Amino acid sequence: MVIFFCLSNLSYGGQWCKAIYPYSEEASDGKFNRQLSLCKNSDNLFISISDKYINSLQLLHASIANFCDLNRQVVKSSSQKGDESFHSVACVFKKHTLRREKN
Repeated sequence: MVIFFCLSNLSYGGQWCKAIYPYSEEASDGKFNRQLSLCKNSDNLFISISDKYINSLQLLHASIANFCDLNRQVVKSSSQKGDESFHSVACVFKKHTLRREKN
């Protein structure tokens, strides 16, 4: 039974990468893009964007479209009003053709 679970794809956790986009007056400082560029070798992705941005949900949805494998489950959470909170998503990182191993 243990061998079955070890060889099963269900037991594969993969490598996680996170990209957090906190609120900043300098929204174009590039920190978020630098964090995402470190994710290119990861299997799973966690993205969190501050809700202080007027377009935070649009940024989150664009990030899902650009970086998540939409054929897999995408888990999205919305923030509660109050102190600074975040809109977040956890997903399987979209495999890019440059990441695929050559045979």
